[in-house]
Amino acid sequence: MVSPNNKILEKEVFRGCYDVPCASHGTMRGGPQWMTKSDDRILEVLDDLGAALSMRGMEVNSEILDNRVPYGTINDRLPKLIDAGLITTVDEHEQWYMITENGSAYLDGDYVPPDLS
Repeated sequence: MVSPNNKILEKEVFRGCYDVPCASHGTMRGGPQWMTKSDDRILEVLDDLGAALSMRGMEVNSEILDNRVPYGTINDRLPKLIDAGLITTVDEHEQWYMITENGSAYLDGDYVPPDLS
């Protein structure tokens, strides 16, 4: 497979593209290169429910909403989403997470997250 800059991409880039940045797939909304489709799904779960959730709560609700994101993926992606200001913690132990205004604006197509790469 060839990337936009005509470099040959290794197969590992495409394996599990929901869990890692993928040159051919990116996010569903065309976010920055570091974002994945799983990031969009995590944000959608938090936005749809409008409540603070634990990581386990995100996993369970993603299944209920037919938008499954595995716990391990949530655990791996949350730090980036927090660094980008799309999700925030709402308790002193940083175990409950809520979407921010920027996160909702991103889902609506009104905000482009910063490049963290």
